[in-house]
Amino acid sequence: MEKIYIPGMSVTREELQKITDLFRSQKMPVVPFTNEYLFLSKMSKNNIRKLIMERIDFICHRHDGVHLICHSMGCNLGVIASSHPCVESLTLISPEFGSTTRLEKKEILERTSQKYQQEQIETFPTRSLGEQLLLVGLFLRSRSWALKELSHIDVPIRVYYSEGDPFVSREEIRKIGDFTTKKIMVETSNHNPLLSEKGPELVKMIKRYYGE
Repeated sequence: MEKIYIPGMSVTREELQKITDLFRSQKMPVVPFTNEYLFLSKMSKNNIRKLIMERIDFICHRHDGVHLICHSMGCNLGVIASSHPCVESLTLISPEFGSTTRLEKKEILERTSQKYQQEQIETFPTRSLGEQLLLVGLFLRSRSWALKELSHIDVPIRVYYSEGDPFVSREEIRKIGDFTTKKIMVETSNHNPLLSEKGPELVKMIKRYYGE
């Protein structure tokens, strides 16, 4: 069973390589979908869906099925792709299906800032204002598509999120899936816990979930 990793919109090539190396080190290699989202930002929903489905079709020619492991905006694309008949499961890491309220963000930071004050502050790649706007537009569009399809997902879902992540709404996480959907908190404040010191532990949890 092949695993496809769909990254968030701000991942750098170096970070994506680090993540794929992390999975490989745990003997669970993943195939990265892409980190070049600028070209997707100018495409329609149907063309984006077609591109994702064609990618899964190509992989399914060599494998019985695929698991989707998605991060942040990649979770939006994962929801869109989950209707493909070859998709066996959907793993969501730090999904942003709804923004945190000012109060919720304040509570998260007050509760966890001391605990994770030693963690390195995340840096994001420098992009022009025009590129940033295109990516934000893609995020908002893909989120709206995902929210329309989220309640119709037929494959098992598992959710992982960082305890100190102020960008992920706990209220929205509670709405994902049904009583069979397990939501697991990872003890870090990194928006992508795979890039934190808990990364190896998280990959091991995902691996156990897949029964490997």
